[in-house]
Amino acid sequence: MLTSRFVRIKEIPRNANGKLDRHAPTEELVSERNQVLPANEIEQLIFDAVKEIIGDDIPLSVTDDLMSVGMNSLNLMRLSSLLKQRKLEMRPTDAMRFRSIRNLAKGTSSIAWFYTPYDIEKPTLVLVCGIVTVDEYMHLIKPLDEVFNVLVIESTYAHYDDLFDERDFDALIRFYMELMEDVLPDGAEPCGFFGISFGGDIAYNLAREWEAKTGNQLPVLMGDTYVGVQRSLSVEEIASEGRDLPVPPEVVAYKLNLVCDLNSTRDSLKSYEGHVAFLNTPKNYDPQMTQEKLQTAKRLFPNLSLIDLPDATHEDLYLSEDLTETILEAAKIHLLPSDEA
Repeated sequence: MLTSRFVRIKEIPRNANGKLDRHAPTEELVSERNQVLPANEIEQLIFDAVKEIIGDDIPLSVTDDLMSVGMNSLNLMRLSSLLKQRKLEMRPTDAMRFRSIRNLAKGTSSIAWFYTPYDIEKPTLVLVCGIVTVDEYMHLIKPLDEVFNVLVIESTYAHYDDLFDERDFDALIRFYMELMEDVLPDGAEPCGFFGISFGGDIAYNLAREWEAKTGNQLPVLMGDTYVGVQRSLSVEEIASEGRDLPVPPEVVAYKLNLVCDLNSTRDSLKSYEGHVAFLNTPKNYDPQMTQEKLQTAKRLFPNLSLIDLPDATHEDLYLSEDLTETILEAAKIHLLPSDEA
């Protein structure tokens, strides 16, 4: 792909920690855009809320990519809160999906989407959120997007109860497979699948479905996945563990019990002959659970590469930016086609 234009800038902006922020807007870039103003009340409402967050110094159009004008994940949460106060429901993931104020106002619904527009020059990675939110994946998605087309399948818990009348793991996999095929451009194929926790379980089952449909075995990167786990936990049990969780125990309990309910509908755990790389984080877990997790992985995946991260917790995989580079390198090594790795 050839660069369409070059713009000289005075300096690269820095974030609050003093690090270079290559995704932040610059005065030179925003000045090149022709401003497109709101065309209706909903666009105006969202426009005003975004301006309240980013300030008046940055020109804003309803067709701008919100990420390009400084709307990072924290700002998107602020936007969601502001709009809720003004009687308009919008999740942070909606903005990541629809990208612009105009598309947000249209409210076109989607569960699977490309993080940035599809680039024929890059291989395509399918990232399955599972029960981890898109927000929590953001520190991984951005660097992955520099190497791959990242096709995001949003968190299962965000849509499952709205779309399915009963728990059915196989129906969920078929549904995601159809979504993935709808989103992929004609002739495009993924180079691999990636998911953390329950997302890894879904990822390898999508790889199995892809093999059954096309005959191609694609690699999978799994992040500390307890395949087929059926250990439900109460809110009290989760709270008593004393772990530093990103969300209230009630939310964790709902997510875990959704996974257990879905897993209980599986007739058996299916093996996968393709290459599977497994990020293992044993810290803060019962040794017996860790042993069972690894025994299951070794039994199901004969072509398994184990990547031990002894100082990391399960939650670190999607919350700690310290592991971003490690996970990015694992994706490059295990998921990129051999001629691009």
